[in-house]
Amino acid sequence: MKGDGGRGSEGVPASAPDQNARFRTTLLRVLLVQVVALALLWLLQSTFHG
Repeated sequence: MKGDGGRGSEGVPASAPDQNARFRTTLLRVLLVQVVALALLWLLQSTFHG
């Protein structure tokens, strides 16, 4: 709506794909770190299991 002063949707189409890509990149990095940490914990547990 033109009478709202341009608030709300201004700039969303240009920045939404960039924000989505940044979120996915961050999510993948976090998941990768978690997988590596779990693999290292499993390796330690299997090596030093008493």
